[in-house]
Amino acid sequence: MLIQNPGFEDGLVGWRVESLAGRDDQFQPANEEVEVVSTQALQGGASLKLRVFSDNQGNCLEGPRRARQFLSPNDGMAMTAPSNHVTVFARGWRWDTPSRYNFENRLYFNNGALDVQNPDAVVRLFRRNWDSSRNFNKRNGTRTGIDGNTWSRFTVEIPGNIDLENMSMALVNWYDTWDCNSGWGRTFVDSFQFTDATGTPLRPDVAVSGLTVPRTVTVGNPVAVEPVLMNKGEVSGTVIVDVTAGGTIVGSKKVTVPAGGTETVQVTWTPETEGSVEVCAGVEEEFTCRSVTVNPSTCAVNVPVLGEVDCGLAAISMAGILSLGIVTTTTLLNE
Repeated sequence: MLIQNPGFEDGLVGWRVESLAGRDDQFQPANEEVEVVSTQALQGGASLKLRVFSDNQGNCLEGPRRARQFLSPNDGMAMTAPSNHVTVFARGWRWDTPSRYNFENRLYFNNGALDVQNPDAVVRLFRRNWDSSRNFNKRNGTRTGIDGNTWSRFTVEIPGNIDLENMSMALVNWYDTWDCNSGWGRTFVDSFQFTDATGTPLRPDVAVSGLTVPRTVTVGNPVAVEPVLMNKGEVSGTVIVDVTAGGTIVGSKKVTVPAGGTETVQVTWTPETEGSVEVCAGVEEEFTCRSVTVNPSTCAVNVPVLGEVDCGLAAISMAGILSLGIVTTTTLLNE
């Protein structure tokens, strides 16, 4: 599945944020900030600010004051990974600097639903520590955002012990202090999603691969037009397929096509004018077309004295007309 709303333009739709603070064996909800920010954005117009506080949490005489903030897609529920890489863009790190502190970004992975206190795998991305020799930044590259700022790209291979068909994950905003101090750590996050190994987002690739329509049709008679859609992409995709006749849209259908699969849809078209017409089906202005001949539809009875009687009056049967003893000629063109 694709991660819903990877750039946070729709706020926290599809995401869950939770926080914990305290000692390793005694955690409770932490003080935190979670804010969708339009002034900081890689793309699409918004990012997410995460800030977590270690203040007044835990007994400082018995170890560090720990604070954790967990950002998980799919509301923390298990999902199927469409690739074995995930990418997150981050920037704007800020942190308090008491006598001893440790500020990090990590990725947690679980088999099944997310368990933030018991991850099955951990990948560390970024660290700032009171001992600068322990610092690191494992970014794979950078990119200038629409905000003009430089964003760091972290593309991570999902660890081998994680079941790609039943997994969950979270970005962790991590901050610890010692010596009875408190403090906070902040991270801006954008474009958190599954990608290929180069950090390129996965996309569906849906197009019309075939089109079935009769070569000869008749004015006024409904016709089934059947486009076949193929998805050459790595993830499922939902598209709108349009059917046109003579350049005019005569019907549209919304269809979801699985990765590597095909789907056939049916649109009904009723020709209105005779002649040759191009019937096409397409997605996003890429169309496949067929030339169709539209024959006239006439049905009339020539009756002396009465003249030509339209077939709309065909309730008067031929047998009834013949019983009048009037010679008739029938012309029927309906091919």
